[in-house]
Amino acid sequence: MRLGIPGIPTDSQAGLAAGTVPYTVDSVFIRHADDGSPAIDMYSTSYIHNGRDIQLSSSLPGHPFATAIRRMLDATGFVLFQLRAVFHPDSEQAESAAHAVRVKNGCVNGPLVGRETILNYPTVAIEYVDAADRTTVWMSSDLGCFPLRMTFDERRPDSTFRQVMERRALKVTSNL
Repeated sequence: MRLGIPGIPTDSQAGLAAGTVPYTVDSVFIRHADDGSPAIDMYSTSYIHNGRDIQLSSSLPGHPFATAIRRMLDATGFVLFQLRAVFHPDSEQAESAAHAVRVKNGCVNGPLVGRETILNYPTVAIEYVDAADRTTVWMSSDLGCFPLRMTFDERRPDSTFRQVMERRALKVTSNL
């Protein structure tokens, strides 16, 4: 099962190398059981840098050991990004240019299925569907196409969809 967001790679703490973090978004990840009952899977604080979802911190409620491991991975990702930026500076410039075009286009990079205001930010809802699943992402160009909401649905044998996971933004904090 994919847990990432189509078109948005994930790095841990990558943007800190590039300078100031303009905003952070606190999100909750909710997993839905077969019967539809929700359970909180993870809390995270992140932002978008050149189209990448940068994880600043995360916690897995009720799982202190897994939280500690996750935070070590966040720190490791930061070190790896620093090395990538040193050895591949052209890659950073190319990502920045491509991301600027995406933001200028209002974050629309797939089938537009709706518009919604989330936490006072206008978003566009883009839907990605394939044979096995459907992912819908609500992104705000005001936040560099940050995904303020995301749903991941699995296709059932009868071709209907069942929600498996959801990401919801809880709070946006401006650092400017």
